[in-house]
Amino acid sequence: MRIQRSCIALLALLATLVFGQIACAPAQATPVPPELIGVWETDNEKYFDRFFTIRGTTITFGTGEGTSETYLITRVERIPFVGDNLYTVEYTNPEGDPYRFSFFFFGGGEQHQIRLKNQRYIVWMRSR
Repeated sequence: MRIQRSCIALLALLATLVFGQIACAPAQATPVPPELIGVWETDNEKYFDRFFTIRGTTITFGTGEGTSETYLITRVERIPFVGDNLYTVEYTNPEGDPYRFSFFFFGGGEQHQIRLKNQRYIVWMRSR
């Protein structure tokens, strides 16, 4: 009986440790499709000093006045949408808080465009 209780307690402790390890593990980066990689800018004057840069595993937002913030991409989802693609980039801040960035990618010819899901009237072009 005492051995049985010890085994149950040991199994409960191991399960707690394994679950804690999984829950506290840092987010893993997800590779980005090559067509999205680059620096994206718009000629819309409201965003004259803004940009976003998508790299292999990170996304950086230019926040104005020469400042920017970089985040780790944890997931990229692509949904075909009326001849184009709707992408959702999921990323986390250093504290592990999750965020989503959704946009339409138009890849015809040499002029690739991104239009944000919530601001489709603003065109973002790859500048480098």
